[in-house]
Amino acid sequence: MDIIAKERAEVTVQIHRRTLARFVLFLLALLIIADVTVIMQSHSMALELNRQQVNKKLSLAGDFCVEAILKGDYVSVEQFLLAWAEGYDEVLQLKATAANGFLLVNYQRKQNSPHTLTATHQAVFQNQPVLTIEIVENLDALYSAQRLNALTLVGLSIVIVAIFGYLLWTTLRRTVFLPLRNEIRDHQKAQHELTLRGRELEISNKDLEAFCYSVSHDLRAPLRGIHGFSTVLNEDYNDKLDDTGRDYLRRICDGATKMSLLIDVLLELSHVSRLKLIIKEVNLSEIATDIISDLQFQDPERKVTFTLQPKLIVNGDHQLLRVALTNLFNNAWKYSRLKPQAIIIFSKETSEKGKDIYCVSDNGAGFDTQYADKLFEAFQRLHRQDEFEGTGVGLATVKRVIERHHGQVWATSTLGEGSKFYFSLG
Repeated sequence: MDIIAKERAEVTVQIHRRTLARFVLFLLALLIIADVTVIMQSHSMALELNRQQVNKKLSLAGDFCVEAILKGDYVSVEQFLLAWAEGYDEVLQLKATAANGFLLVNYQRKQNSPHTLTATHQAVFQNQPVLTIEIVENLDALYSAQRLNALTLVGLSIVIVAIFGYLLWTTLRRTVFLPLRNEIRDHQKAQHELTLRGRELEISNKDLEAFCYSVSHDLRAPLRGIHGFSTVLNEDYNDKLDDTGRDYLRRICDGATKMSLLIDVLLELSHVSRLKLIIKEVNLSEIATDIISDLQFQDPERKVTFTLQPKLIVNGDHQLLRVALTNLFNNAWKYSRLKPQAIIIFSKETSEKGKDIYCVSDNGAGFDTQYADKLFEAFQRLHRQDEFEGTGVGLATVKRVIERHHGQVWATSTLGEGSKFYFSLG
């Protein structure tokens, strides 16, 4: 059991770990997708902003050059654009072409870049093109800044997910794993105590078997001697005893007989407790029919009406259930003997929860229900011996049988009107 519990705990921990890892990875994937979306939008906005700035600069440069071109001062235009390109580190190429196709400037920096932006501006005067400026700008700085921002954003997301995962894992350990470990430890402790209890019970059962052997053999021998010699004394020396002596002798015989009966019922109670259950389909109606036939054979003069519900089928141990029903019907038979017309009924009811409940009822003497809790205890009797004979073990035996079937047994009664004994099986 300990090994099974540990394996189940390990499987539970692994499942929680995998679930947590999947959740964290899913959360990280969502954040990265969001980061990529933000980075792409940010990059597009940065490119557009850079394009607007370049166009604005080209527009200013073109407006300056228009005035010089109208004056025919091409040298000033060339000098201004070259100086502007040299002073603007991001310019890789610059071409300026007059309206007549004359190439004024063809500047190219000794530097290449995989990331460039090409922009063209046409300067006009009175809606007539005067100068066309084409520029190629280096975007390495922009891409480097965007790359740094992207790494920072993704790194921050990873850190956030890592912190969240750690906090979630810590909470999970505190709320799930530690209680699970405590439960395993408690289970192991209980299992150890159960093992010790099982060993004690095994020793107790061996002692009980030894006691039963002693009762059935060692005690019966002297009891048979007492009963035998008392019988011989009564038969051979009866005329030599006075009435007091004969009364004493009768009491000795009755005591020996009663003690033998007690030994029998104690052995039956012990046997019921120790017998190995053989669970199979049992027809309680057939068992009840056999028991009633035996009772009627023993006392054929009695007027008793039996009502048995047919086909009461259960799953249980046939031998033990027969013992229980025998005691219940013997009780009903005994306590209804003073009725001129006794009635004994064996039937099945269904509880509100849908559970089958079986009932043996009679119209006999009944009992006071305030003592009902003592009814199923061994050697507890609610009637005097001179009223109804018995040992006080029969109903205790019934309870033991029903409990071994994981069921319940109880009784209701009205004094002078009869009793109902109910039982259910697990």
